[in-house]
Amino acid sequence: MSDVLARSEGVGIQASGQFDFLVRTGGGFMNLRKLETQLANFTFGWAFVYLCLEGCVSFAEGHMLDPLHLLHEVVHVIGMGLMLYGVVHSWRAAPQSAAGILCAAWAWTGADWYRATSDRVVELAEGHSLDFEPIKMWVVAGFTAVTLVCFGLALFIVVRSRLRA
Repeated sequence: MSDVLARSEGVGIQASGQFDFLVRTGGGFMNLRKLETQLANFTFGWAFVYLCLEGCVSFAEGHMLDPLHLLHEVVHVIGMGLMLYGVVHSWRAAPQSAAGILCAAWAWTGADWYRATSDRVVELAEGHSLDFEPIKMWVVAGFTAVTLVCFGLALFIVVRSRLRA
């Protein structure tokens, strides 16, 4: 099936076969399976960045030796594990849709980053200071935004694929 079917006006989504929902994009239509593959590929890269960043920050701040903080690291490890499992599951399921685990991974990770952002906002509102205040705040808030957008995209893929099933 061609990625670009038509450029007709007023068409949002078409169905033309098993899991061939097409999403209207600026230049034509995109197959949802291709969109899911792109999300899985992005998720794979994101998990690597997430692992490196979280590991470096935790090590630099001395959290690796703090038993109470290690309990929080479990949340990150679960998120990374869900991401990697979701990526492999999605890749193996092609050409069928299997974005459910990716959706759960992005929801889990988005909730964790949202918590991190809100913790920092509360700390700043209470008059505390953060190490590397502006950089840390922007990075955490940016990561939160990315995770929530990816969660929304994964949820969209799951919902649309279920409509066809």
